[in-house]
This record gives sequence, structure tokens and C-alpha cells, in this order.
Amino acid sequence: MTMNIISATRWTGPLSDEVRTTVDDHQVLTDVEHLLDKPERTADDVFTAANLLALILFRRRRGVEAEALCREERAAAIEAGAVDDRVHLARFALQAQVNLIRLWGYGDRADHALAELEQMERLTTPGLGARFDGLDLGADTAEAMREAGVPLSTFAKNAVIVEVCKILWRHRRYEALSEHAERLRAKWPLRRSTLHHAHEVPWMLGRETTAFGGEHWQRLRKDLRTLAVVSRLHMLAAEVDREGRAGQDADELVESVTGADLAHAQPGTRMKCEAHLADTLLRMGSQEEADRLLERVVANRETAGDGQVRRGAFERLGRKPDSAPGPSNDVIEELRLRVGLGLADVKRSRGRLVPP
Repeated sequence: MTMNIISATRWTGPLSDEVRTTVDDHQVLTDVEHLLDKPERTADDVFTAANLLALILFRRRRGVEAEALCREERAAAIEAGAVDDRVHLARFALQAQVNLIRLWGYGDRADHALAELEQMERLTTPGLGARFDGLDLGADTAEAMREAGVPLSTFAKNAVIVEVCKILWRHRRYEALSEHAERLRAKWPLRRSTLHHAHEVPWMLGRETTAFGGEHWQRLRKDLRTLAVVSRLHMLAAEVDREGRAGQDADELVESVTGADLAHAQPGTRMKCEAHLADTLLRMGSQEEADRLLERVVANRETAGDGQVRRGAFERLGRKPDSAPGPSNDVIEELRLRVGLGLADVKRSRGRLVPP
């Protein structure tokens, strides 16, 4: 079946709400330094610092180094967890595994990442373990995590819903995306999930022509109102792509993405929705309104770390992105050394308090 792929979404990506680290690199590295400088830092602080630094390396297209750091983080968690508190440390090993899956999936190892996500999906079922590339999380450990209050099933479910959809979209595997999303929607309907990436897919692919929520969508719970707005954004883009004009009220959507209808959503979600709508408005010939939204995107410092969307916004404004220098390599290398020493201390201290 031929699909009507929405051109506007190609550069903004999926619009569904999720927690994203969208602050700029300087702020992220400040957070890393703060975590490492704590007088009584914990293993949690060191692992969080490692996750943030891996993000910076990925943003700066240093994927090999980011992968090495994730592997180092995972090894520290496995080794420390083998001798003390396996449940607590298994959480960090699993987070490092998710980061590796993202690196593989967003890069050139999509099939490997998808196979890893099949293992991740096993952890949504009590009684099952998972065998990842470099990490064996047995059923006994998984059950111990659940008994200790770790929300393992929810963590795994969220990773599968978000990353499967993002990876397949990024690699333009639209038929596979449609099939996987249908399966995920059946397994986790809206009443069982607040992450809506799989539910967004029919509108992303131009297969759904009825807006979510109907005419009373503003009475829905908050997360479903976001899906209602997202569905309308995709429908407007599809109509403009198909007809060259829009029968929908674009002004109403402008009010939705900038006002109360998305006030509860993450800053990065609101920014992506504004950028998506601005792109559609440009194709409608509404230059002034589009420019107003794009100016909001580039002025939003909360989302300065989302380089892809910001670059797209600057490009459509006919300007070059901000030329403020990023963190120096010396700063990054110093923090990389300190994170490595911190992970070594985690292993020596068996995951307990780590002296700075």
C-alpha cells in the first residue's frame, strides 16, 4: 500500500510527549560537574554523570567514544552488582544498555538495536529475563528488581514503545513501522500507557484521517490532549501536502501549541510541535505566522540542546544558527577522566558512597 509520508515531520521527528534532555551542552556539563563534586556523592551520582556525558559525546558526533563510555558504565554496574546489591546496580546496567540501543539504532546498526529491543520487551512480562549483547539479566534478578520496587515492566515498556518507533522512522522503514506500531498499540492500548508514539504512527504515515478525541478532545486527560493536538498537526500537514491548502483552522492549532493545550507537555515536545506547525504554515504561504513560531523555537533556551530542530528552524528563517562556541574538548576530556575514575571507585566501593 502506498503511504502519504508527511514531509514536515521528516525533520522534526515524532511529536509524542516524552522526557528529553534538551538543555544545551554547557548546562549538561555543568550538571555533570555538580554530580561529581558532591561531598558525599553516591553511585547514583556517578552513573547519572556518565549518562549525561555520553549524551554530550553523542551530540558532538563522537559515537565511538559514547559507546565506549556506556560499556564502561555497564561493566561497573555489573561488577559492583556481582558482589553487593545486584538489584540496585542492575538498574544502572539496564540504563546503559538502553543508551547503547539508542546509539546502535540511530546509527548504522538498526537491526541489532531492534533485536535488543525484542529482549527488552521480555522484561515487561513477570517471570522472564533478557539476554542482551553484553548483559545477561536473568529472570531471578528481574524478579528481585520488581520485588524491590523497581518499575522494571514500565521502564522496559517505555523503552520499547519509544525506541522501536524512533528507529524505524529514522531509517525510513515505514511499512515495518506501521506493522510494529499496530502490534504495540494492541499490546499497550491508551489506558495502559502514557507514551503515545505507536498511536501517533497512523497520522505520521497519513493513514488516519480522523483527528483523535473528536470534537470534545479538550475534555480528555492531559496526555491524551497532547495526542489530540499531535493528530491534528499531522492532519493539517497532510492536507497541505495533498491539496496545497488547508480546510482546518490553522489559527486554532497555533493557539493549541503555544497555549494551555500543551502547557503540561515537556518543553522539547512543545518546541517540536511549534516547529512542525511552522513548517506547515510556510507551505500554506502563512509566512508571518510561521516566522513567529520559528522565532519562539530558536529563542527557547530550555530546548537549546535539540540541535536538529533548532537547525531546521534557523534554516527556515533564512539565518545561520547561533554561533556561540560549545564546550571545549579540554573540558569534555577532563570530565571524561573524572567519570572514568568515578566508575572505578564504584567498583572498588561495591556501589556504596564514593569519595570525590
